[in-house]
Amino acid sequence: MTIIQKDKDPILDQKFFDLLFPIIFPIESQDQKLYEFSKNKLSNEMKLLSTGSLLEQAISTRKKLTRHNTIGKDFVDGSDAKSSSVRWMSNNKTYSAQIADIYNKKGLLRCVVYERLLDKFYYFLIPYEAYKHIPKTSNIEVPFNLNGTPRKNAKGIKNVNWWQFEVSNFDAILADVANTFEFERVKKERLKQERKVLSLEKKALLKLLKTSSPKKRSSQKTKIDPSERISILCMPEIEQKKILGIREILPTFLSEKFL
Repeated sequence: MTIIQKDKDPILDQKFFDLLFPIIFPIESQDQKLYEFSKNKLSNEMKLLSTGSLLEQAISTRKKLTRHNTIGKDFVDGSDAKSSSVRWMSNNKTYSAQIADIYNKKGLLRCVVYERLLDKFYYFLIPYEAYKHIPKTSNIEVPFNLNGTPRKNAKGIKNVNWWQFEVSNFDAILADVANTFEFERVKKERLKQERKVLSLEKKALLKLLKTSSPKKRSSQKTKIDPSERISILCMPEIEQKKILGIREILPTFLSEKFL
């Protein structure tokens, strides 16, 4: 069943429609006949709706959150609903999802993004503190790899890694508080300081181990003063055995030699 085109991309409309209709009409969706009837009826009204309007209604229904469409917010709690899809840019060299019209927003952004190559939805809950610095002429760009997979560790991120705000499913964007985060410049400085502290701790540990280890015995033989030498005849019998390399010393051995 194809819906009447309202946005520039009817396929995108259809994908969002199929995702959000069961949320907006949970009871009707349980009965197949009633589901098809209601779906057909709503699809004929899509000329008056958009994916953004459907998303607002789905959030309002599931969270029981009153809609309040004024400048800066979609709901009474100050949050805003945002739908988007991943598209090609820069002569097909980059692939990202744009979350636009955020300049006047003051609260949480409850975002649903569709990626068409892998036919998958992604969900984001973005706090105001993360995007309030963005000027009126700019938008949020969530990066993807050219094969459609998330580009979560993109190089050259200057300020915010938007993937840190990804949540698991639709219900997760209904939360009242987003994930804690830190700006990339703050994160880089923190990691730099942690590496510095770790290096200093390692040096201190090596120094401690070096000073506490037993001193090596000198390889040089200690010279004995001739005056301190003791005659073998004056040594105990056990020492004589060690020097002579014999097990037993006969009492007459030395005396018989001079007879």
